[in-house]
Amino acid sequence: MKCTDPIVGMPSVRSNDDEVVIGEGWQIVISNKACPIILNAAKDLQDYFLTSMNLSIILRKAENFGELAKSGKQQLILGKRMSFQS
Repeated sequence: MKCTDPIVGMPSVRSNDDEVVIGEGWQIVISNKACPIILNAAKDLQDYFLTSMNLSIILRKAENFGELAKSGKQQLILGKRMSFQS
C-alpha cells in the first residue's frame, strides 16, 4: 500500500510502501462479547490516537467476522477470533 498523503498529526512524515496509515474513517472494533480487558485496551488505543495524533476513531462492537467484512470499513479488530463467532 503506497500512501503519499502526510501522516495525520505529522505533516512532514510519509509512509513507506510496507506501512499502513491509520486515519480518518478507520474504526476500532471489538466483539460484543469482549471481556473488560479487551474493552479497556480498545479505549486506551482510541485515547492514544486522539491524544497523540488528534485523530478521533470510532470504537464499536460487532457480532461476527461476516458483519465486519461486509461493512467495507478500514478497521483495527481487537480480540480473539472465537469472540466474533456466533
